[in-house]
This record gives sequence, C-alpha cells and structure tokens, in this order.
Amino acid sequence: MFVEEAQDMPLATLEEICLLSNLETQQHNRLQVVLFGQLELDVGLSASHAR
Repeated sequence: MFVEEAQDMPLATLEEICLLSNLETQQHNRLQVVLFGQLELDVGLSASHAR
C-alpha cells in the first residue's frame, strides 16, 4: 500500500495503518506500507508519543 501526503494524516490514522501492516502469514507479510510525505512526516513519526 502506498500512502501519499502522509504528513497530513492524523497520528491515529497512521497507527491504524501500522496495525494493518502487522497482518502476516508464517512466511510472509500480507501488506507492505510505504509512506510518502514532506519533512513534517519525519518530525511527526519521531515524536515520543508516536512510538
């Protein structure tokens, strides 16, 4: 799944996407997520409350 403009998404939405990426079989992940965004995305994801 590709997510563009991810810096504009609320943190709660990014957390839900993270939960989707945890779906896996014994051998493979079911879903890979790639976030595209501006520098603000890095700032938001590096905040202590986003860990």
